[in-house]
Amino acid sequence: HSVLAYVYVPFRTSGLTEDNIYRLPEEDVSWRSFLRVSGRQNLKRTLSLLATGKPVAVVCWGDSVIFVMGGPYSSPSTNVYYYRIATNTWGTSTACLAARRTAAYGIVGNKLIIMAGYNAAFYKNVQIGTINSATSITWAAGPDVPGVKTGSSRPGGIGVGERFYFVPGETTPAPYPVDSIFVFNVTTNTWLPDAYTGRGAAGTGSNYWDAVSSWVSGSGKVKIF
Repeated sequence: HSVLAYVYVPFRTSGLTEDNIYRLPEEDVSWRSFLRVSGRQNLKRTLSLLATGKPVAVVCWGDSVIFVMGGPYSSPSTNVYYYRIATNTWGTSTACLAARRTAAYGIVGNKLIIMAGYNAAFYKNVQIGTINSATSITWAAGPDVPGVKTGSSRPGGIGVGERFYFVPGETTPAPYPVDSIFVFNVTTNTWLPDAYTGRGAAGTGSNYWDAVSSWVSGSGKVKIF
C-alpha cells in the first residue's frame, strides 16, 4: 500500500472534512526535518489562521514527568519516583515488583521497562509497568531475557518504536561476554526469535546501564550505540 495524504484531527473534532486532509510534501523528509519542512506544508491552514489573527485550538500534554527507578547501589528498593517538570516537584508512584540495581531501564510508549539486573544475585527477569498516571503504574512480569545464562548485571537497553533493545552486561556463570543484542516486542510481549550479533566477544563488556542510545535513519533503519 502507499500513503496518499496526511489526515490531521484537531482537538474536539467531531467529524472529518476536506479541511482535515493535506497533501504529502513534494520532497522525501525524515522525522528530524518534519517540523522544519513537512510540518510547515501540512499545517498551512493553522499557520494561515495564526497569521490573520484568527483563533486556533492549542492542545498540550500537561502531565509530563520523569520516572526514577532502581537502586540505590548498596540496598536496592522497589520504590518508583516521578519528577513533574512543570511544577518542579517530586512524588511517589506504584512500587515495582522486585528491587534491582544496575538493570536495563527504559520506556516504550506507556510501558516502563526493567530488565535483568543485580540484587545479591544475577537476574534475567523482566518487569513491565503500564503507566496509568504519574502516581499509578500497573506492574506485571514479562518473559525472561534469553541468552544470558542465569542472569545479567550492568546491562543496558533502549526503547525504539514498539521494541526494547537489550544489551547484556556481565553474565553468570563466567565467562561473561555475550555477543548479542536481544529485541523485545512490547506490543506482543515476546522476544524476537533472532538476536543481533556481530560485536564480537572482544567488543562486549559490562557497565552498559544508561550508556545505550539509538538513531533511526530516514529510511527507518535502527542503529544501536
